Amino acid sequence: MWKIMKPWIDDAFKQLFERTGKRTGKLRLSHLAFIRMQEHGLSEQDIENAFRFGTHTDEKTIVQRFSTYTIGMWFKEAEKPDEYVIITCWKGERR
Repeated sequence: MWKIMKPWIDDAFKQLFERTGKRTGKLRLSHLAFIRMQEHGLSEQDIENAFRFGTHTDEKTIVQRFSTYTIGMWFKEAEKPDEYVIITCWKGERR
């Protein structure tokens, strides 16, 4: 019974107490990110939404989880202040 309830409790806890603030700054896509975006059927709005509201899984990796799929990306800070470059992105099915 605990194995069934634990994911629900964890998810409820995250929704109630963890705050993911919106990231600000201008986004640019690298050539590779643009190609990957087209391969996976993602729009620029999908990428921007994932960047703004996704979860940091690593220092330069962001993942946004949806009910049936996830969008992930690697990014770096650009030379200009408050600007970021999306190096690559991907879309995977949720398990």
